[in-house]
Amino acid sequence: MKRKTHAKFIEEVREKQGERFIILSKYIDAKTKIYSRCSCCGTTEYKNPWDILKGSCKKCHRVKLSQMHSKTHEEFKTEVEYGGGYLLLSEYRNSKEKVEIKHLVCGNNFFMAPSKFSYGQRCPNCMRPNHNRTHKEFLKQFMFVANGEYEVLGKFSTVENKTLIKHKKCGHEYEVSPHKFINGQRRCPKCANNIKLTQREFEKRVNQIDPDYKVVGKYESVNKKVLLKHKKCGNTWKTKPSNFYNGKRCPKCNASKGELAIEKYLIENDYSYETQYKINQCKLKKPLPFDFAVFLNKSVVLIEFQGEQHYKEKDFFGGETAFKKQKLRDNIKLKYCQDNRIPFIAIPYYEIENIPNILKGFL
Repeated sequence: MKRKTHAKFIEEVREKQGERFIILSKYIDAKTKIYSRCSCCGTTEYKNPWDILKGSCKKCHRVKLSQMHSKTHEEFKTEVEYGGGYLLLSEYRNSKEKVEIKHLVCGNNFFMAPSKFSYGQRCPNCMRPNHNRTHKEFLKQFMFVANGEYEVLGKFSTVENKTLIKHKKCGHEYEVSPHKFINGQRRCPKCANNIKLTQREFEKRVNQIDPDYKVVGKYESVNKKVLLKHKKCGNTWKTKPSNFYNGKRCPKCNASKGELAIEKYLIENDYSYETQYKINQCKLKKPLPFDFAVFLNKSVVLIEFQGEQHYKEKDFFGGETAFKKQKLRDNIKLKYCQDNRIPFIAIPYYEIENIPNILKGFL
């Protein structure tokens, strides 16, 4: 059997989970754990590829559990009837006591624990793999739940075998298991991250992801910058909500956090090192400091953690003028190391959660 490539795994993640997970390290095989970040809560985890494909995230799981146990009847009713496919027929009391639900697509009434519905289980009649259904019957059910937004391009065979459909709004074509689409679990992966939240929903989501941050400005969309405040240091700055979902935090604290993470790794692994290490010959007007020098036998490895100001203009750090000076200093350091064959690691800000893995592979 041909081994799955990293590119193929990324494609599979996007097909199954949309943009929910960002892969931070290279896929090797099904048994080797990799780093991934959940764009819903910003958490980075080291886990098996299969857990990523099935949408497993410990923090989201805990949040979902707490929400599940504190729902009112009206909140659960809204959850069940969202999308128009199901109707709640009995009173909701708690997450374990079964309620009666009607599947409007097939007409089946069934009893199910609310927790199971919240975790994605749906009509047992329609979810059975051997449930006989013709292509015509599938189209009828599909049209009922699709509300004219989707079009079937492929041929239906069974509820488990994927068929090709098209999202008319964005034109994206993708394969999906019929039972997952009918039960409202799989919509367009391309548009999955573009669902607009209300101001209150966004504020709640930011607090769930990281309670150390507060929304100060007006939320418009996932790709329009909004003013946030870091409660611990008091810094306010504008960022795209999508960047916050993907783990980007306070630019003022980010650089120091990166250096702390590097130092923590060096201490835990008993490396001999020095901070703010200077070499007299590597200078602009004065010698330029490297964040860390790690001493390995008779050689030295130089390490830099590079915040956003190393890659783009940031008003907080002095704008265009400061950015040009920063690039000049970075280039001097890089050229000196190359000319003198000194091992040099420059870790970018967006790899802050992956620092232990990077250092492990280099030192």
